[in-house]
Amino acid sequence: MVEWDLQMQADFDAGKLDDLIAKAESDIKANHVRDLDEVLDNM
Repeated sequence: MVEWDLQMQADFDAGKLDDLIAKAESDIKANHVRDLDEVLDNM
């Protein structure tokens, strides 16, 4: 693993990403998402 991966894992283990994960799960459940292709095509 590289330093970035280790930091991401440490942040995940410490719960620092919990709010972001919960928001993403909520958006998915409410169908407030778009396909990545759609997003990239509109850049």
